[in-house]
Amino acid sequence: MNKKLFVTSVIILFLGLALAPSIHANISKESELVEITTEVCGLPGQKPQIVQLSRSDAEAVDKLFEEIKERLGKVETREEAVEILNEAIVELDKFGLLGRLSIKQAQRLVTDRYQNPLTTKLLEKMNHRPLEENENLLCLIAGKTDYTTVENFRIRFWVHLIRNIDSYKLSNLLYLIFNIHILFLQVCPITLGGIIGFGPHRHIPYNVYYHVPANGWLFSVELNRIKSWNGSFWGALPINSTYDHPTQRWYPGILYFNGINIINPDRSKHFLLGSAPWVKVEPDN
Repeated sequence: MNKKLFVTSVIILFLGLALAPSIHANISKESELVEITTEVCGLPGQKPQIVQLSRSDAEAVDKLFEEIKERLGKVETREEAVEILNEAIVELDKFGLLGRLSIKQAQRLVTDRYQNPLTTKLLEKMNHRPLEENENLLCLIAGKTDYTTVENFRIRFWVHLIRNIDSYKLSNLLYLIFNIHILFLQVCPITLGGIIGFGPHRHIPYNVYYHVPANGWLFSVELNRIKSWNGSFWGALPINSTYDHPTQRWYPGILYFNGINIINPDRSKHFLLGSAPWVKVEPDN
């Protein structure tokens, strides 16, 4: 009897030693933290906020956006999309991923920015041509993409001006205008949001550059048009980037994005919820 007990104890001991590494690995994996960055586009004074999530929570955020994609794929109206995005914002708040915004502030930023009738009429008058197949106007936007960049509008504005100033006197005038601009923003902090590019250049050693498309999915809905992209695609807006260079550039696809850009560097993913006056994306053929 003692011999059987001894043999059983030895077997249990060896099983415990065999399972210990995998148990430890699972605990270690669960305890790893992922730094998620939230960028709020379209509101002044909002700095990027970094939140540390467990790997399981980071995967839950990824799963949340896949559920958003599935639900948006069934909508027929803008109102249905607004409801889905508002519910998504409530869920993101549970992970602390709204930056410094409250739920109500985030919902208003994401879904209400272009609902002002005067703004809508103005932007509609600016565009008299029929929409092309791969563009949308005055739309809500959601997506999960990689190889994505966000350019700040204010930086873009001043970089373009500085690039075109050669005269010393004009440079001094520009400096004066810049200070007036900063003072104006303190009194009336207006911003137009970010410009989002899909498919930036990539750099490898020996100064060799190559271009790769963004991958993922992007959904947009305007007042009476739903347009989505899946797989690989490029930004196709007819505007230049401040980063353009003979061997370097990225491809703007969303103009003046107002909303939330959540970045998971661990998987190089951007999770987008917002609105914009113009989006144009071309599939990678």
